[in-house]
Amino acid sequence: MRWVYRGLVAAMVVLFALMGAGFYFDPTVSAARIGLEAMNATGANALPGDLGGLFIGMALLLVLGLRRPQAAWLPAVAVLLGTIAVGRAIGFARGPMSDEAMLFFMVEVVSVAILLLAHRRLS
Repeated sequence: MRWVYRGLVAAMVVLFALMGAGFYFDPTVSAARIGLEAMNATGANALPGDLGGLFIGMALLLVLGLRRPQAAWLPAVAVLLGTIAVGRAIGFARGPMSDEAMLFFMVEVVSVAILLLAHRRLS
């Protein structure tokens, strides 16, 4: 069963690394995929800086979690994704909710659960 959790975490590594690379190397297209747009130079810099950095950082933390499952690396990423999901829920409460945003929210919540279970099983 441990291989299932390792495989799920490895899939998250690939997903986050690809998303982060997209924001690093083609931020305009990556932002448009999730409904964002840079309105000025500061926003254009924030796309690779904030979003690219977040996704690459999460991928690196998950790699550490796969190599050192006794450490708190997997729960650290779960905390990041959980706070993103809370922010998204606040957004839902404030205004309209798109199908895409609901999908992202569900992926984040399921990912938190997977990471916490993986940490427990792999530690």
